[in-house]
Amino acid sequence: MKRILIVDDNLSLSALLRDALSNEGFSCTVETDPTNALESVRVHRPHLIILDALMPGKSGQELLNEMRLTEGFESIPVVLQAPASHHFPEKKSPRNCQIVKKSDHFPVLLHTVRELLETAKGGIFDQSDNEHDPLFSPLNTTPDEIQLSPTRNT
Repeated sequence: MKRILIVDDNLSLSALLRDALSNEGFSCTVETDPTNALESVRVHRPHLIILDALMPGKSGQELLNEMRLTEGFESIPVVLQAPASHHFPEKKSPRNCQIVKKSDHFPVLLHTVRELLETAKGGIFDQSDNEHDPLFSPLNTTPDEIQLSPTRNT
C-alpha cells in the first residue's frame, strides 16, 4: 500500500482528502503544522506528499525547496495544491512535482497522484527498499511485475 503524507493547515480539508484517498487504497497521514513536515517525512516515509502551497509559517513551495535539498527526500513525488489565483514564479513545475489547483475536482487530484506514483523512480522510499519496511508485505514478483497503482480492497 502506497503511503501519502498530506501537509495542510486546514484540518477539515485534510481529513476529507485523507478519507477520499484512503477509500482509493492509499495509506494517508495528515500533518497540519508545516514546521513539522520534514520530521513527518522522516517518520512516515511517504511514497508521495501532498503540500498546501499557502500555509502560515512555511509555504508549500518553501517546504518543497527544503525537501529538494535534503538527501534522500529530493526525489519524493509531490503534489503542490494551490488556490486558482496563485501564480508561481517559475514557468514550469519543479522536478518530480505537479501543481494542482485546489478548485480542481478530486478525480483530477487522484489522477495526478497515480501518475506521479507510477512514474516515480529511485529515492529512499522507492519500492526497492520495501523489503525492510514493516508496512510492506513481500510479493513473489520481479520488480518489473510490481504494479505501482493502488488497488481497492473489496
